[in-house]
Amino acid sequence: FMVSTDLAVQKLLRTGPDEEGNFQYTYVDELSQLILFLLRTLVTSCVKGDLLIKIFNGVIKVFKEHYSSPKFNQKPFYRLLLNLIVDFHQQESFNQRDMVNILSVICQT
Repeated sequence: FMVSTDLAVQKLLRTGPDEEGNFQYTYVDELSQLILFLLRTLVTSCVKGDLLIKIFNGVIKVFKEHYSSPKFNQKPFYRLLLNLIVDFHQQESFNQRDMVNILSVICQT
């Protein structure tokens, strides 16, 4: 997940903002959809929790690498994390137990 996160962030930053100063978040949005798809298809909530820990650890490592850069831009990371949290809340495929596990993983990272 580190590689896919890093690729999505680099692609967004490489394309840069448009004339109005807005970024095209297509790659970051698609990455969040991929993560949700993987979590929805897993059967047990224990496996979902383990995968989510790996995902967030990967995102945090990439965030730390980019944070040390003098041209750090937090927007792609904010967008990715916001997409995941909002989509977790809106998904009907996560039961109450899954949501508790997801929120506890988010709090721990």
